[in-house]
Amino acid sequence: MSYEKIKSVILAILVILSGTLTWSLWTYQPNYETIENGETVKEVSLSEKRDAKKIIKADRIFYHHENGLVGTINPAEIDRTFKELSRWTFSDFEDESSKIKNIPSFVQRVGMAEIIFPSHIPFNLYKNFLDIKGKDPDFHFDRIVIDVKNMKKEEGFVYFIDYQNQKVERSRVNSSFINVFKNNYYKPSLSSKKFNSYTSAKLTKKQNIYIRETESTYPTRSYLIEELSSNKFKNALFNNPSFVQKNYILTGEEYTDGLTLMRVNVDKHIISYLDPAAEEDYTINKEDLLQQSIDFVNNHGGWTDNFRYAEMDESTQTVLFRLYENNGLPVFSDEGMSEILQVWGQNNIYKYVRNNFTLDLVTDQTDKTLLSGNEVLEQLKKEKGFKPELLTDLVIGYTMSNDSQNLLLKLEPFWYYHYDNKWIQVKDQNQGGIKHGLE
Repeated sequence: MSYEKIKSVILAILVILSGTLTWSLWTYQPNYETIENGETVKEVSLSEKRDAKKIIKADRIFYHHENGLVGTINPAEIDRTFKELSRWTFSDFEDESSKIKNIPSFVQRVGMAEIIFPSHIPFNLYKNFLDIKGKDPDFHFDRIVIDVKNMKKEEGFVYFIDYQNQKVERSRVNSSFINVFKNNYYKPSLSSKKFNSYTSAKLTKKQNIYIRETESTYPTRSYLIEELSSNKFKNALFNNPSFVQKNYILTGEEYTDGLTLMRVNVDKHIISYLDPAAEEDYTINKEDLLQQSIDFVNNHGGWTDNFRYAEMDESTQTVLFRLYENNGLPVFSDEGMSEILQVWGQNNIYKYVRNNFTLDLVTDQTDKTLLSGNEVLEQLKKEKGFKPELLTDLVIGYTMSNDSQNLLLKLEPFWYYHYDNKWIQVKDQNQGGIKHGLE
């Protein structure tokens, strides 16, 4: 065989081998073994997520009738009212602030229905819960006022009011909506049976509060509690939970990754989380701040009981959510056991303080009768250093406290007043007078 023929055979063999290898690479499917029971990172959830409309809620409704003022804190009645409002269409918003010189006098006219929220709400966030047509305003409000008396043939008016800053936005709605509301909700023969009697107390020219006209009785309750897993909070709050070290301290437990810190106070049932790296001179607008705060808790299912939006301070980037009892009363605690507090830094939570339990079973219940609102207000006015212009609210709420053995949580009704931007408990007369904090 000649040299040239040998070269041709070798070349042909190489071409065939190359083609075979190429085909093998194209069609090769590796036979990996299935890895059983592989660990994956799961989303941490302490409870179910909640829509913003279940967190941002009104806590009082008042109707101004010819024969007096009636109101309610009943959550079922408030929810029923907002279900009705969700059917309405709001349009043609106008700034009426310059036309309405005295808001307290305006909203207390006969035929007005007032729906009051615990704190200011950005309209741009709340409009997602209503049917808004046309251009909507950019402002904040803390009450909605429905005029059931002064209607035109085809339209009526609903007012969104920033009570403290004396701002008013008027919207138009079809008069048929208001007529249904008047007949099924506002009508004195209906509402007087479900609502309680209130009275309006004038504090200053531009400030009135509504208080219970008579003595009222509410139950004192004791709850068993179910503690929430500290490990779940660790996994939810730290970026790299596997790097976190746990230490035991005098008050309970401490978790840290060298910079971020979470402490669990066993006696006070409080978890506090701090991320110093997030503390910067940074401001988020109110709409984003509130939505971001709700999303943060939703991310780990932190709505473990009936928490609602309570306060927001844009200057300090602080948002507070408060626990409410099923009967509609807010719950207060000196230790912060009834609150979820958030302070924000740039694009991240700086401080997060909340309880680490959920209320379980009611173990006992007794009734307690409280003074009328007028009697409590008169006592406050007699206190040394009291300034009416600093008083913005007076309500009945629950005080949450531990029992002596730290096994139960007690909820006891007291009067509370909002004075100089703080909620203060009014002590019973037989407990040494009023705890006023004014001196």
